Amino acid sequence: MLLSEKEHKKLKKQFEEKTNTKTKSFSPNINKKEETLPDWFDKELKNEEMSESEKEELENLLKSIS
Repeated sequence: MLLSEKEHKKLKKQFEEKTNTKTKSFSPNINKKEETLPDWFDKELKNEEMSESEKEELENLLKSIS
């Protein structure tokens, strides 16, 4: 009986060690890369008006396409 109890405890311990290593490897915080944002991401965009010549040029290009 003592022998079977020892074997049971031994197997139980081995099983717990295996499950602990599996759960550690699937932890979401391990191997997580930190994302870096580009420099322009937080900058405000400037809204600039087009000149009349630029507007005409753009319209001509659009007409030539269609």
